[in-house]
Amino acid sequence: MVRNYAPQGKPYNPYEATFRIPPSVTKTDVRSYLWAVYGVKTTYIRTANYISPLRRTQLGMRPVGSHRTYKRAVVGLVDPFYYPQDMEDMDKREREKREKWLEERFALKLVTRMKRHELIRMSQAGSKTWRFTGHVRRDKILQSIARRRALDARDLKQVETELAERRAAGHPILRDKGPKSKPNKGQSSKKVLTI
Repeated sequence: MVRNYAPQGKPYNPYEATFRIPPSVTKTDVRSYLWAVYGVKTTYIRTANYISPLRRTQLGMRPVGSHRTYKRAVVGLVDPFYYPQDMEDMDKREREKREKWLEERFALKLVTRMKRHELIRMSQAGSKTWRFTGHVRRDKILQSIARRRALDARDLKQVETELAERRAAGHPILRDKGPKSKPNKGQSSKKVLTI
């Protein structure tokens, strides 16, 4: 069930209910379902099919997107029905009370956080080195990148000053490293330079 559409400035019609149903459900199915399950009497039922645009897969094989197709049924009611109040229609105190009730029953904030974490984890699928850093907001990610760059610049500056001090003191910057095994008589010994 979805909220009825009420044009701007016109009152809400309590004698009408709107449903989104699968395309295979007929008007008589809706009428009998409402009567059998809820005991609701109906006066009329109007339906409209909303066909989703189809597109091809990346390989161009088969059309996809039909799962978004639905049927809208507008049902006339004998007795009035008022849709539960939206959060936007409530005053501040009622909204806070409703949010607190929803949080106690369904832990919506935790679920949202877990969904974001799972989305990030799944988007990194196949990466063995991935670990959650705790940053999902753009500003936090940019701060983390700036912090890492500052640390890299500091380390680079330390290496530059160390090399300058060694040069000024007359110490060699590159050291000779001897071979690990003795060379054969016919071979000359090679020296490896390391930093």
